[in-house]
Amino acid sequence: MEHLHQDNYQLTLDILIPLLGAKRELDGFRCTEHGVELDWEVLDHSPLSTTEKATIRLAHVIADFERHGGGFPGPAAVGNAAVIAVQSIRAT
Repeated sequence: MEHLHQDNYQLTLDILIPLLGAKRELDGFRCTEHGVELDWEVLDHSPLSTTEKATIRLAHVIADFERHGGGFPGPAAVGNAAVIAVQSIRAT
């Protein structure tokens, strides 16, 4: 499990919490007092819809940008990440 703190992963959490926060029984995701604990791989193999999984993969890309101090990567990078996320879901 990885912890994403609200001060360091604001954009990522803005995507994940509305998407998954109400799913209390979901393995691989848990809201904490200061962010979330998650396991990206468990979420990728969870019984979520393909749209939800693509959104999680996009959030993972944004988390990587935030982890390296980048903040919002810009529309072109997000667009490319979205295309890759959707293509990877279609391939499974």
